[in-house]
Amino acid sequence: MEICSVCGDHSTGRHYGANTCEGCKLFFKRSIKKRLYYTCRVAGCCPISKRYRNSCQYCRMRKCLSVGMKREAVQQTKAQDYERQRRRQKRQHQKGTQELRKEADFASLSDFVLHLQDVEPYCRKSEKDNSTLSTSSLENSAFSKEYLNSGKDSEKTSEMAARLLFMTVHWAKKVKHFSELSHFDQVTLLRENWCKIFIINLVQWAMPFELAPLVGEVFEKTPQEHLDKVLQNMGKLNEVVFKLVQLQLDRAEFSLLKALALFNPDTDHLADAVQIQAIQNKTQNALEEYIRVQHAQIPNRFGQTLIRLAALGSVESRVIEHVFFNQLLGGASLYTVVDGILRTKDLQGE
Repeated sequence: MEICSVCGDHSTGRHYGANTCEGCKLFFKRSIKKRLYYTCRVAGCCPISKRYRNSCQYCRMRKCLSVGMKREAVQQTKAQDYERQRRRQKRQHQKGTQELRKEADFASLSDFVLHLQDVEPYCRKSEKDNSTLSTSSLENSAFSKEYLNSGKDSEKTSEMAARLLFMTVHWAKKVKHFSELSHFDQVTLLRENWCKIFIINLVQWAMPFELAPLVGEVFEKTPQEHLDKVLQNMGKLNEVVFKLVQLQLDRAEFSLLKALALFNPDTDHLADAVQIQAIQNKTQNALEEYIRVQHAQIPNRFGQTLIRLAALGSVESRVIEHVFFNQLLGGASLYTVVDGILRTKDLQGE
């Protein structure tokens, strides 16, 4: 007796390219036809069995694709139905052609969203914790001298910052479109845009965090003529983080937002700005479609997300480097560190 390649239940035959049960067949067909996006609340590694197949739709969809079920097969079935209808009415043919084109575009964007989530790092912090985070502590923070001097222990925050920096670079290395670029453009994009991705990772993986001990120590070591600049940028950081937390982004939205920050065609000195513009357009279309399907009940969410992304540029990367990585670098250039991480091979278990 053949078993379902997805969940191990009794197989009813070959459906869309793989031996599956009737339940997984209908789940896959419905997901493609209705253009459904799914997210995993953990790390994307939920067990899929007859008993647990309904517990995580994201991991079930991944399993369907990994065992060979093909989106095109569902679309071909729909196309065949359409062709029969076309013979009866010419107008339906024109409408159906438009629908097929939309489905092909959707399949491409959907695969891109799944890929970005697949390359997300595995962190101990759960997404659920982030989505229910209280923002009151951020809203009430004040970057005064008293606040900055309220703590001395910056070791944990420095370690957290180092982990987020490594996470930022290793994440970028795993993004398919990024790895296909020249090394020069890879370094250029990270050099100019690492700070935005770092802040997004800060919100996604490190909240709530205590900034006071770290900045308090930097306050003592920063020359008087630079203190105002540091304080202003910490105030901006506080504001953009608070507003980003308010959006309650899910895993897919975080991934797409980081990709938008990374693939910035306005970055100076790019060798292939045209290609990077095309990647950014694809990423923005994917984010817009994802929000339209998954968060249709939240008006203006797409526009608000883009506004939050633009606001990240108000925080100067040099100040963030000085505040978060002063101890780590010890006088070295952050760009040199980023380039070194970019050139290293991925570690096992990363």
